Order: sequence, then structure tokens, then C-alpha cells
Amino acid sequence: MLVAMENELARSEQPTEHSIGHIRTWHGVSNRQVAPVPGRDLLYMAGIPSGSLSDTNITNISNAGFDLALVGSLTGTGPLDAEITFMEPVTVTWEGQDIATIALPAVCAGANAGVPDYRTNGQLVITNQDAFTTFATFLLHNPSFTWVISTDSLRVTALGTIFDNVSLTKNITLKAFNGLPGVTISNFQLPSDDPAGGIHIETDSSIPSPAQLGIDLGIVVFNAFFDDVLVGPLTGSGLVLPPLSTVTEHLSGRIVPQSGSDLDTIGLLFSRYLAGDNQTLTISGVSVNPGSGDVTWLSTAFKTLTLSVTLPGQKFAIIQSITIKDLEVNMTSQDEAFAPVTSSQNTMATYKNPFGFSLQVIQSGENITLYSGDVDIATLDLPLVEADGGVSTGNIADLALSFTDQRLTALNGGAFGAFFTAVTDTSSVGFGLKGTADVVAKTSIGDVSISGIPFDVQSALTGIGQFGGTAQLSDVAITGSGGDGGNQYVKSPLKTTLHNPSNVSLQTNDVSLPVFYKGTQIGRAAIDPFSLVPGDNSVPTVFEYMPSDANDTTAQAFLSEFLTTGDTIPLMIQGDGQSSPYESLIPALEGVKISTSLTGINFPKLITHITVYITADTLFDNYVSINFDVSNPLEADLDIKFVQSDASVNGEIFAHFDQTFDNFVVPAKGSANSGTFGNVLLTQGALASLAIIPLGYLDIGAAQSAQIGVGGYEVPWLKIQQAGIPTTYSLSLSISEMHQIASTLSASEAGHTLASSVLSGASSLIASITGDASAGLSSASAVVTSIESEVASGVSQATSVVDQLTSDVGGILHPTSTPAPTTSSPSSTSSTETENPLLPPAFPTLSL
Repeated sequence: MLVAMENELARSEQPTEHSIGHIRTWHGVSNRQVAPVPGRDLLYMAGIPSGSLSDTNITNISNAGFDLALVGSLTGTGPLDAEITFMEPVTVTWEGQDIATIALPAVCAGANAGVPDYRTNGQLVITNQDAFTTFATFLLHNPSFTWVISTDSLRVTALGTIFDNVSLTKNITLKAFNGLPGVTISNFQLPSDDPAGGIHIETDSSIPSPAQLGIDLGIVVFNAFFDDVLVGPLTGSGLVLPPLSTVTEHLSGRIVPQSGSDLDTIGLLFSRYLAGDNQTLTISGVSVNPGSGDVTWLSTAFKTLTLSVTLPGQKFAIIQSITIKDLEVNMTSQDEAFAPVTSSQNTMATYKNPFGFSLQVIQSGENITLYSGDVDIATLDLPLVEADGGVSTGNIADLALSFTDQRLTALNGGAFGAFFTAVTDTSSVGFGLKGTADVVAKTSIGDVSISGIPFDVQSALTGIGQFGGTAQLSDVAITGSGGDGGNQYVKSPLKTTLHNPSNVSLQTNDVSLPVFYKGTQIGRAAIDPFSLVPGDNSVPTVFEYMPSDANDTTAQAFLSEFLTTGDTIPLMIQGDGQSSPYESLIPALEGVKISTSLTGINFPKLITHITVYITADTLFDNYVSINFDVSNPLEADLDIKFVQSDASVNGEIFAHFDQTFDNFVVPAKGSANSGTFGNVLLTQGALASLAIIPLGYLDIGAAQSAQIGVGGYEVPWLKIQQAGIPTTYSLSLSISEMHQIASTLSASEAGHTLASSVLSGASSLIASITGDASAGLSSASAVVTSIESEVASGVSQATSVVDQLTSDVGGILHPTSTPAPTTSSPSSTSSTETENPLLPPAFPTLSL
């Protein structure tokens, strides 16, 4: 610092008093012989330098003061080398109060250069404890401070001349700590439970110091707060804050046990931190020990220090996996088509505490999004419920979960249907589960509520795999008809055994799967309700026989084979667009393709007995009357409307009829008689048919139209082939009498031949006469007389033959003559009749 000289100094060998600035200064004479120089000019040329401090370090702190290490520069000196000596400590004044003194060593300043790299050490002694404490507090919280350095006893020596009692006043401004902004925490660890209680903390803290004043604080203790709740103490050892530097300090501490709302607040801190969000902690100074014990002024100031510290959030893979071991899906109404109600009694998650303290999940709730690739499929929001988690201290622990009646809500309808399709039609389906979890965790600080823990894991379900492509059908019955009007289809309840290899259960209704026989759809398998569980399922099913064309021969062949044989009938069940009323399930059921088979009910004796009525008229017109008994194996009445039938023996047809019935109802599991009807044609003729009577059976090939249940579905052309049906013949004549008539008829045929011959001869003669009419009337008269004689003789013979035939037939018929049976109404019974009351009593019954 250059000192302005107010007055001229007179040259003198004796000390002379001068005024330097407004401070009085004495000028003395050295012992060396020098050229006389005016005192003012000499002091000017030596100069008191100006300068600045770049930084200052404080060490060896005590209640009395501390050591100072000063770094800066002294410039603005004169053209003479000079030594500046601080004869007494300089006074430090702050805010108008003298607070300390600093003892400084002498400094040599070069001519014109000064001291460009000024480094020195000093000793600060506090002279006003209260004022210095206030200063120290100010120092921590403000961006800068200004000290006024002053002395009245400065000595300047230049060219052997000593200037004593030089006054010096210097303002020194330095950057202060300004509350230490920007402190952050890194490498945050909670490695264990703390022996003192709570959770142990180990972390690093990055502390940027804007101050030009460095300080060795030694051991520091802070309290950390979050939302005004004490988290716990943090302690650092050997903390040194260099000037204008950032230092990393390792801190140790603990999270103290909490309760009530304070515990909830700590849970919020955990939640936000684990969500990856940066959190701001408030760090307050508790104590400081620079190595010399408690320093009152420093401790008092330190306790006022409050730092805003950033704790960087971090996401961890806490939830390691989620395995859905069972899933129940309920879809029974349209509002559930894209939001089915779901349950699981055994879903297993695994989790890993990212830290080393003990943590056990005792309650859990999840917000889950099910996705595949980049498509979100559905959400499942599970409420917070009791859970049974293992204890994790960094290890993977199990977490058993369960939920009941929670909706799985579709986010993408197409993807939702595709998911069900994969579950139904394939053996395995993979998918992702992402979202957040809310838990209550048992820890050494209390049961902490932590929300929004993110997760994203891959999972899988074992698929139903189209039930392995097979099903077993059993307990088949035909119980009637159903549908609109009760006549849309034949109703056949049965049991369907399906194997579900997956861990998925499905509760739905109105499932309807097309059934095919030899490539032709013959009906649908209706399942309502459809309750599917893992493993084998015996599912009540109704087979609805309703081919699109009731006259389809393939469909009719199936029905005939089912009713009359015990064959294993192959079938195919294949879903279609009408298999479910719920849009999300349709694609799944459309893909179902199941091979199965149905065993026929093996009831070959539908027709149990035939009665044939043969009269004498049969020999002339070849028609007989019949009735037959039908046994009904069904659990529904069988209303027979029409029958077309051929009766044969050894493949040769002997009879045929077409008959309509108005009231031929065969009761369920019972039998009935058709009633007697005529117009049954003996296709081989009566005489040729007599030979089969002793056999006592007929083979029947018939087609019938019948309703399954009165007013029910009508099967239009049900074909039946049945051999060896017991047949009873009721004859108005004995067989021998039949043969006698047959012989007589043969003779009559011979007589008929003779008469025909006579008449033929007569015709020839007449023709001859006509041709020879021109021969003359006389000749004609003679010839006519001769012809009349011959014709009379022929007629007499023919008359004799006819009379004999009439006599013979009459002799056979008159002794046993009774009326022919008339057509009677069908009758029914629930058991086989041993007598046939429909036979006319006058007719002898011949059973062979």
C-alpha cells in the first residue's frame, strides 16, 4: 500500500515527527552513511504495498484462536526494496468491533515487484468471544465478509532507514461459506441394522465450499431431517474444507426408530428414493470437534448451520420375479367380457432388499400391467393385504401373494383376446408384468409403508393347449328336444372329460362348440356353465343334434349308428365364431380343435316283434295287414310319424309298405305297438311268400320320421337295419288250405286255358265264314249250323270247369269264414306284452 505523505519532511539527522495520511509517523536515521534524501521521498520510494489474499487456511482451532496460513500477493511497492515489520499484532475489526488480533512475521518487498507470491503464517487470538462467535456464524451463512486490519506500530526499513510507528489500515474482503450450497450424498448405503437401534447408514457426501477460507473442522456431527422428521445422526471424521474446493467426506450414522406419522414420513422418503426421485434432506450441525475438544465459538456457530442436501434417487430391481401359480378367471356377464373377475390363491413373488438391513414384507399390494412386446394388454390393481414374506438382508426372499375377485381390465381389446387365445390354445404363454408395488415392511425402525416400488419382470403361464387335443365322452342319454319352440335340436346330456394341464381356471357360461362327424357338422356341444379347473374335469355337457340339413345322409348315418350299435364313433369338436357370447373369448375358443369319440348306445332291437295278418283275399290281391312293437331306448318319448319299410329274408325282399301314423308314441324307456294297418304289399306275391312263414322272423330295412318328444325335433329319415325280428303270422286259413287253394287256382288257370282255346277256335271259324261269305247263302247256312253245335259243346265244358272251381273254393271257405281284420290304433306299454289283443279272435294265430 502506498502511503501518501501529507507534509514535506525536513532533512535532519534527528528524528522528526511527520504525518502520514491522517496518522502520525516518525522518521528516523540509519547508522549507515547514505546520500541525504528527504524523509518523505524515502518512505514513498520504499512504499507500503497494496495487495490481496487468494485464500486463507485455519488450523489448530481452539477457544483462544487458531493458526492462519495466508496466501496472496503484495504489489504496488516503490522503487526501493523494503522490509515491513509488524512490531505488534494487527487488530482485526468486523462490523465496527475489534474481535481479534493477528501476529504476522516481517515481510520483504522487492523494488517495484513487491511480493507476488505472498505466503505467510499468522496466529489469530480472539479478543472478543461473543463478537467472534457472531462473526463465525456470519461466516458460515453469508457469501463474503470484510475484515479491517489495522496497526499503529508498523516498521518499514528501506536503504538502511527505519520508519517506526507507521500506521496501517487495510480492508480485507474474502468469500465466505454462504451456507455450503450444493451438498450432495452419494454411495448411499444401509448395510445393516445399527447396534444402537435403527438402520445403519454409510454414505459419502460431496461438499463444495465457495469460501476463500479453508478450515479444519475435525469430527463433525449432523442431524438429518426429512420433512421436519429426524432421520438420524450422521458423523464425519477429519473434515477439512479447503478454500474454493469440493471435498468428499464419508459419513456414518443411522436411521433412528420411528413411530406414528413420523414413521409414515420416513416411508415416504423410502418410496421416493426407490422410485428414482432425488430427495432433499435438511442437515443440521450438532457438534464439531477440531481436535482440541469443544470450541465454544465454533460449536455455537456450527449448530446454526443448516444444509440442503440432495439424496439422489435410485431404482433397484427389488421385485425379482412374479410367478402366477394359479389364476381363476370368471367371465359370466357382458360387463366382464373385457374386465373379468380374477383370483389367485398362490402367486409367488421374490424380492431382494437392495441394502443389508433386515426387511420383511408383511403387507403387499400391486398395480400390475400385463404386456407383450410393446403392447400393454391389461391392468390388475391389487389392494394392500396381508402377505407372508421372507426376511431379506440383501438375499432373495419369497413373497407369497393371494388375491380374490379383482378385475383384470383390458387396455387393448385385440391384445386381450390374443392373450386368452394363447392361454387356451398353446402349451405355454410368456408375458411381461410391470408396474408398482406398495408394501409394509417390518424393519428395525418400525413397520414402514413403502409405496410405488417399480418392477418389470417376465413371467409365464402353462397353457391349456387345447386340452391336449382330446376329450372323453360318457354317460350319454337322449332326453328330448330343445331350442325355440322346443323343436330346434335333439337334446343329449353327457359328461365331457377334459384335461387341463395349466394352472388356469375358467368360469364362464353359454359355451357352444360345433361337433363334426365325417366332416359334416351334426350339432353343437353346449356347456353352461363351463367350470374349468386344473387337472381332469368332468364337465356336464348337452349335445345338441341339429345338422344344418336335417336330411343330410351323413348326419342320419351318425344317428342310426349311435342308436343301434355299440361302435366307437369318431367325432371332432372345433370352435367357431359363435362358441362364446363374450368377444374376448371367441378367438380362444375358435382355435380349439378336439378329437373325441362317442360309443353308440347299442340298442339293435328297436323293433321287437312283427305280427302279419294273412287272409284269403291276400291270395288274390297280395296285400297283408301288420302291426309291430317298438322299444324306445331313449329318455324321451318317441313320436313316430311315418315309416317306410322293406321286409326281407336272406336279402330277398318279400314285403313293402309306406305308412303314416297319427298317434304312434313310444314312451321313454318303454315300448308301444303301431296298431294294425293294411296295404302291406307282398312283393313276391302271396303264394311265393307262404314259404317264409315257418321261419318266424323277418329282416327289416326301414326309414322313419319321428319326433324326439311329442312336438319335438323331427328326425326326417332315420334308417334302421335290423335282422331276425321275431314275426308272428295270423292266418285266416291254415297253410294246407292255402296250398289247396293255390292248387285249385292252378287248376282254374288250366280250365281258363281250355275255355280260351274253344273261344279262340270259334273266332277262327267266324273269321273263315266271313271270308267265304261269297260262297253262297246255302253253304253259309250249313256251316253256321255246324258252328253253333261246336260252340255249344265248348261252352258246356267251360261252365262245368267253373262250377267245379266254385264248389271247391266254397268248400274250403265256408267252414271257417270270418271277416278280415280292420286297421286298429297303435297302443303302447312300458313293458313287453305277452299277448296280442289286437288279433281278431276268429283268426287262428300261427307262430313258427
